[in-house]
Amino acid sequence: MSIRLISHVNRDDDLIEAWLQHYLELGVTSFHLIAHGGVEENQALFGLLERYPIEIVDSYTGTFDPYEKRDRLSWGLAKLGGGWIVLVDSDEFLELPYRSLAGTINAMRWTRSDSFQAPMLQRFASDGVVKVDGGERPFDAYPWCSTDLYVRLGQPQAVIDKYPIFWLSRKTSLRSGGNHYPPNGLGSRLAPMLGVTHHFKWRPAVQDRMVKRADSTHAYRGESQQYLKYLDQSAWRLPTDGAFSYSREALFERGLLKRPTALDFALSRARIVDVQNGKGSVFDMVMSPERLAGLLSQRGLTSAVLCGAGSGGRLFLNALRDKNVTVTCVVDRDETRWGSTFEGLPVCALDDALESGARTFVAASLVYGAEMKSRIEERAHELGIAVTVFASLRPGGTP
Repeated sequence: MSIRLISHVNRDDDLIEAWLQHYLELGVTSFHLIAHGGVEENQALFGLLERYPIEIVDSYTGTFDPYEKRDRLSWGLAKLGGGWIVLVDSDEFLELPYRSLAGTINAMRWTRSDSFQAPMLQRFASDGVVKVDGGERPFDAYPWCSTDLYVRLGQPQAVIDKYPIFWLSRKTSLRSGGNHYPPNGLGSRLAPMLGVTHHFKWRPAVQDRMVKRADSTHAYRGESQQYLKYLDQSAWRLPTDGAFSYSREALFERGLLKRPTALDFALSRARIVDVQNGKGSVFDMVMSPERLAGLLSQRGLTSAVLCGAGSGGRLFLNALRDKNVTVTCVVDRDETRWGSTFEGLPVCALDDALESGARTFVAASLVYGAEMKSRIEERAHELGIAVTVFASLRPGGTP
């Protein structure tokens, strides 16, 4: 059984190898990762590429944006094409009602389920101390478990639902970058069982991350400010009221881990999702030039460089113009076209566009968008330039 994992990874170097080993033991066959911060902020990850079945499907820099995270994950999912998927963050360790992903997915098949729920369980060190370094052995170093830690820290609105396993199909759509809603939306079938997403957030690295977020325009700055206020007043100790020591048995006893009943299997019984998810399929989202142009407009980008002077270029050019995004020039690899024009725009080499100050690019191809995006980002990195590349790709196939 092929089980692929996709994740948005950022600054979890102390935890990353234990995370990879954990999911290999569960039965993940390959990792498809989006590296926010590139090599600079994920050095341990990039140092492990030859030792683990990892594909870096995307790498970018800049301020964290939860909507950009969602869109990049959607892009990555479309690239995977279909099948059983695990979607988790790089500080989340999934625990299942059965010992393996294969066993859990087989139970999902018996109940004709396409999605699996595993709410977050906050993990932290003994006595609530935050500054304990234990990323290499997180289950031992952070033995305390809490289901309501966010509430006790003054954030009752924090969402803890997670849907980390699902069948990727034409109806898959991410409503949030955190995967807090059933990814297959209205009418999908939630498995009659529960897993646990162990969240190892409360490590030494969290202090620096929260301080930076609290002093920025970060989407979660208010949340970080509240956490810092509490921790400063408690000498950097988390509240332990209501917490319990980890064991697999304790998770079953508390109903946090749950298997299907015999009747669930006999009736192929699952819970039908009755709420809408995000708009459109992940496949539709990344295939449409109009959608891509809309993303630029949504983020307040008013100009971009178009990459590709072929027939696909006209589709993207028209879509960008319809969204009032000005295309300043067109980049093409064909040297014979340099110095000419395309739809009235000058055609030049990538280096010329970069040297002139271009920082936003659109890969104008429905077929080779991923390759073009990678090529632009690699060259910009060689020149020490940070760029944003929007790309669309045609999935290799859907189930």
